[in-house]
Amino acid sequence: MTAPTTIRRRRFRFSLKTLFLLLTIFSVVLGLVGVRLMRSLYQETAVQRIQASGGAVLYESLFRSQASEPNGPRWLRRLAGSCFLDDVAEVQLLNANVRRPLTDVDFYLVARLPKLRKLVLENCDLSQVSPEAFAAVARSTSLTALYAGYTNMTDAQLAALADNAKLQELDLERSKITDQSIARLRSMKSLKWLDLASASITDASIEDLKRLSELEEVWLAGTQMTDGAIRSLQAVVPRARLVHPAGDQPFGAKPYNPEISRNDR
Repeated sequence: MTAPTTIRRRRFRFSLKTLFLLLTIFSVVLGLVGVRLMRSLYQETAVQRIQASGGAVLYESLFRSQASEPNGPRWLRRLAGSCFLDDVAEVQLLNANVRRPLTDVDFYLVARLPKLRKLVLENCDLSQVSPEAFAAVARSTSLTALYAGYTNMTDAQLAALADNAKLQELDLERSKITDQSIARLRSMKSLKWLDLASASITDASIEDLKRLSELEEVWLAGTQMTDGAIRSLQAVVPRARLVHPAGDQPFGAKPYNPEISRNDR
């Protein structure tokens, strides 16, 4: 009588090479999640401090579209935080809301936001912010717009921003800058929109402005520049729309639409 044959069940087995590959993939994914989590935790801390000071933030998904909420479902944002799924793209530190002088701490918080595109400081007191803190913000590789109109920004503070070659929009209306600052703008090769209205700028700045070949619009109302100097600037950057100091009338072929104000840009 023959003995019954034992049927061996085949078990799913990994080769050592496959196991090593799976562990490597798992480690990489875990590392990426960990990096993202650490970055989101820092951003959450920065956002909380900015909002506690009266400031406001705008996330990348809202900055790029007309969405009413940041990326991701609400339950996931509550669980992981808004900054885990999205990055801060804009920070607004308006004097009407902050109601105190800004300090280096505010700027160093902002400087470490990895995807910051726009910083609004309008009407703020910047007297307690050092040039070093401005330089930290300037090192942001994503920052393309800085609005510092109606502030007491100085030549030294603006000079610290000169290293940011990606800045495209710069608002310095009624700030404390002088002709000395305009010379430092030469390195801002990407600058397209510049507001110098009512700043202490004279014809001495014209040659430096001519070096900004990407300019598309410059506000010069209320400065001490003469018509002749502005016409010479228009000849060098003909596609730029220059707003005339007297009566806010533009030079150049581009039509001026009085319905569009600086506040709408």
